[in-house]
Amino acid sequence: MENIREFHSPKTVDDAFALLQRPGAAAVAGGTDVAVRLREDVEILVDVTRLGWNDIRAENGALSLGATVTMHDLISSEAVRGTADGMLSDAAESFISRQIRNAATLGGNLAAGSPAADLPPALLALDAVVHIRGAAGERAVPLSEFFTGPGRTVLEGGLLTRVTLPHPDGRRGSFLKVGRTAEDLAIVNAGVSLRVEDGRCRDVRIALGAVGETPMRVPEAEALLEGKAPTAALLAEAADRVRERIRPVDDHRAGAAYREKVGGVLARRGLETCLRNAGLAPGEG
Repeated sequence: MENIREFHSPKTVDDAFALLQRPGAAAVAGGTDVAVRLREDVEILVDVTRLGWNDIRAENGALSLGATVTMHDLISSEAVRGTADGMLSDAAESFISRQIRNAATLGGNLAAGSPAADLPPALLALDAVVHIRGAAGERAVPLSEFFTGPGRTVLEGGLLTRVTLPHPDGRRGSFLKVGRTAEDLAIVNAGVSLRVEDGRCRDVRIALGAVGETPMRVPEAEALLEGKAPTAALLAEAADRVRERIRPVDDHRAGAAYREKVGGVLARRGLETCLRNAGLAPGEG
């Protein structure tokens, strides 16, 4: 960190945005990610923790999460725990240690653009929308369009201010993760959510991480289940669609073939958990 020559803690969004337009500037909140990824060209750190983005509130039927909300906040919030069976709280609780959970922020986790991060699959399964303050003003971007590659997003020098979960009421949800150890990055993680109406699956969302260049949803599997009464055979077919869609790679944590298999297993287990939470067991068909 010898290259850091300035540190600013602005109190307004306009001041923070202006500072971030300077060459070599980077935003920092909890610092758990940016501190270990500081590049030599980062010379100015802009603290965004004083901008009032640490709240969680219900807003017009949506759940609104400030960008500097910590993992601990997501775990302890009754509103988050009460949304989709607490799947987002479960994702936050999967973070490495209590110290990291107390410091790491929602916005920082998303802005890092890691394909293996734990929050994105849960948020993708909840149709999350990211709110960005950019040069042209405020804009809202579906999280499904936010990630552009490993470590890359559409922020482009903008500030991630909030994340909203539109109309989460009635959703059942499940977050699952497989790693080498409890404190390791995910080999594969998954977020699954759905509604059950008249014994049929509705608004199915299946998302996975660590299986491609970005966290991803699997629309082929979602469409297969939409409007249908769940059966064991249908869930197995959905898991096959997941395995066909994902594009894992080999790395030091796991091989692509293993990740592909695990992705299908987690998707099916997530679906089964959602249905069980809704009081519905898959039929034998």
